[in-house]
Amino acid sequence: MVDFIRSAWRCLGMFISDVFWRVLFRARVFGVPVFPQTGGALVACNHLSNFDPMFTGWNVVNGFGRFSLRRIWIPAKEELFFFPLGPIIRSWGAFPVRRKAHDLKSMALAAERAKTDVVMIYPEGTRSKTGELGPGKAGVGKIIYDSRATVIPTVVFNTRYCWPQGSWFPRLFVPLRFVWGKPLDLSRHYAMPDCKETSQAIVDEVMRAIGELQKEYAHLDMNYNKPK
Repeated sequence: MVDFIRSAWRCLGMFISDVFWRVLFRARVFGVPVFPQTGGALVACNHLSNFDPMFTGWNVVNGFGRFSLRRIWIPAKEELFFFPLGPIIRSWGAFPVRRKAHDLKSMALAAERAKTDVVMIYPEGTRSKTGELGPGKAGVGKIIYDSRATVIPTVVFNTRYCWPQGSWFPRLFVPLRFVWGKPLDLSRHYAMPDCKETSQAIVDEVMRAIGELQKEYAHLDMNYNKPK
């Protein structure tokens, strides 16, 4: 019964989200999501805006199946977990992350959940101010190493134009885009020692995959053809 209620609540949220993203932001998705039949998955994405967890979450639920009883977890900055928003986003799978600290508790939680469920991660650890990819954090590589989850690279475009850093409200009708990449084979790293160097090597490979995807679909950026 609990799983049914959770699934029904997710479907209601997705119905509202469909209207929100498709109508107000002309959202489009490229690529085909490939999730493992068993075991967990980590959806790794670039980070441009406060909109990213919500927009990426909507795409992940759609990609995995809104009627699925499998849990999907979304990291979000702890400042968002105030009443009444906190209980709502928590019920949709969000969990708080402390951005200005080495949040070992959240890292361990993400690794544990990724063994069986689907967890979203932002390897850069913070939003990019320029739209360019930043370096990946070793802590994310540690989550991947500990969970052995399938890693799926993804890319968002134009969320930084929709809700620029420092803005109080988003701009409507910005064409948001989301791209699915192919699952990565990181198995060779798991025979290496459990150390920071291994974790960094793992996340570096993930960032390369995200970067290649970003270059391949660079034309989706709304300012791609505009003079700089």
